[in-house]
Amino acid sequence: MKRSPIGKKLRELRLAQKLSLREAARRLSISASRLSDFEEGRTHSTSRPAIPGRAFLDRASALYHYPAPATYFPTDVEADIAEIAALFEELPYEHRMHLLEVARTFRRYVPQPSPSSSRLEASEATGERDREP
Repeated sequence: MKRSPIGKKLRELRLAQKLSLREAARRLSISASRLSDFEEGRTHSTSRPAIPGRAFLDRASALYHYPAPATYFPTDVEADIAEIAALFEELPYEHRMHLLEVARTFRRYVPQPSPSSSRLEASEATGERDREP
């Protein structure tokens, strides 16, 4: 797996501080293997790349005296989408269709806003008001 820009930067900052992997991990309150996963952008237990969360990056930023840009913080949804897309690509067509049907079934159980409330929220967000004739 290709090293991510954030993983590359984490390693660069750790080495600039002359910290061993174990010492940096200890100070960041994670295992050395997990820090290595973040730096290398890999995990051993899943096919999902190791993406550090905001809390970890805040700690690393403080330890390395380096501001962490917001662009390095993928949302949980974005990480989940990337994982699902990678899994989806590996499946045969028939299995992909089954997976889509399962996802569509779950959507039926999630309360959806009514069309009228969606329009009301959109008009409030843009500052528009219903005008009476």
